[in-house]
Amino acid sequence: MPKQFSLSSQPLAVRASVFAAAFLGGILFVGLSPLPGSYHSAFCPTIGLLIAALLIAPRRDWPAFFLATLPGIAAAMFVHHEPFGHALYFWFVHHIQALVGVLLAQALWRHRPRLESLQEVFEFTAVCGVIASVVGATLSSVVAASFYPEQSMTVLWKSWASSHLLGTLTTAPLMLTWDTRRVVNLFKVEPRRLLEALLLTLAAGACSALIFTDAVVWSRMDNYLIIPLVMWAPVRFGLRGASWVNFLIAVLANVLAAQGHGEFAFTNGFDYRSVLGLQMLLAVSTLSTLALAAVLLEREQTHERLEQALADKELLHREIHHRVKNNLNLVASLLNLQREYVRDKQDARLLEDARHRVVAMARIHERLTYRKDLSSVDFGDYLTMLADEFRKSSVRPDIQIRVNTESIPLDLDRAISCGLIVNELATNALTHAFPGGRMGEIVISMSQVPENGIRLAVSDNGVGLPEGTDLRSSSSMGMMVVSSLVNQLDATMEIKTGKGTTFVIDLPAESQRNRVGG
Repeated sequence: MPKQFSLSSQPLAVRASVFAAAFLGGILFVGLSPLPGSYHSAFCPTIGLLIAALLIAPRRDWPAFFLATLPGIAAAMFVHHEPFGHALYFWFVHHIQALVGVLLAQALWRHRPRLESLQEVFEFTAVCGVIASVVGATLSSVVAASFYPEQSMTVLWKSWASSHLLGTLTTAPLMLTWDTRRVVNLFKVEPRRLLEALLLTLAAGACSALIFTDAVVWSRMDNYLIIPLVMWAPVRFGLRGASWVNFLIAVLANVLAAQGHGEFAFTNGFDYRSVLGLQMLLAVSTLSTLALAAVLLEREQTHERLEQALADKELLHREIHHRVKNNLNLVASLLNLQREYVRDKQDARLLEDARHRVVAMARIHERLTYRKDLSSVDFGDYLTMLADEFRKSSVRPDIQIRVNTESIPLDLDRAISCGLIVNELATNALTHAFPGGRMGEIVISMSQVPENGIRLAVSDNGVGLPEGTDLRSSSSMGMMVVSSLVNQLDATMEIKTGKGTTFVIDLPAESQRNRVGG
């Protein structure tokens, strides 16, 4: 795979040479599209080149970039047949204007502007565009009035200010957004993407030919053809696409106007209103496109930050559940260790019951550690795991424990409560339902019932309850826990006796529970 080329990593001589070539191209462009009777153009790209180059380069490289523009002076003298003093003065003004804009921008921002936010776009326009253009136009027009006495100083000032502003808005963003520190490897770009970029470029050229010539006779309505382009470019290609389309349209518009095409033609004498109309159209289009691209980029970056924050929060929640699970397992191990040193069987059984309760809660947090959705637990899967725990730790391995459940998600609070209820009822059945080594089976089931309710049942085929037994008023620890948890869940509990005992707990839907609780 070919290596990516980065101009920023090249020697200073190479970078200065590239900039000199670009500056020379800007000077030649001005020569190809001058306003009548002046050394000037309605669109001055050299200002944008200077501002972008000084913003990108460190200050120690500025002298080399200033010297690199000297070939542009020679070109100006040749193309415009201007005296050396005139060209040198305008070279001086261009650099003073660029320095003013760059120094103000560096004072405003601690980093080089990338135009990646709406605020940065408008601040760049105000500082490097408006303020710097006013300074440059003032310095230019003061002396240029003597160079071109036939022109009004006020008209020259307005013309220079607007052309420098347009040059800054169209050329500087092109260099800043295509800064070679953020290289695009064309060998990794999808062919469809490259084809779309080519179509966008061709569409920009075709649209400019329609708008800025007499090819379309729709009066001024044809100017609206530019709107789809200035929306297509930032939406599909971001700041880079927007800056490229803006620059291309500005170049074509000025060349066509200089050749006398369209309603903005320059050849019919110096009509400032026509020039201003073209400049305003391009400036508004350019600024709108950059603003739209910045807004879209801000939205994308905000979305990425939210996704990252959500991923970090999810990781934190997993870590919390993992730590809670480990701590609960540690408590369960301590209870189990303590049970080994207890001589009284009743006390040992109480410690074992407590350990089972702790393990039941630990398994909930363990399931949440591995789930993608941390807001709920697959309670059917949890019941299967809980039944395995009973089989491993039960003193009655001859008692079968069967789970018959659907995959039902429960939130953390309800899952812990239901887990403790199942733990208490299953433990109670193992302890009392099969006396004298009697064989039997415990069935744990859970299913959806009409109106989105949930039915949880724990049944056994043991000896059943003696007649007249009311477990709701029982003073045993297990049944007190079950009754308390049923009340917390806003559930109802029914006890069925006959061939064994069945506890049926009906849980309301979450929305119904919220209405009751509210």
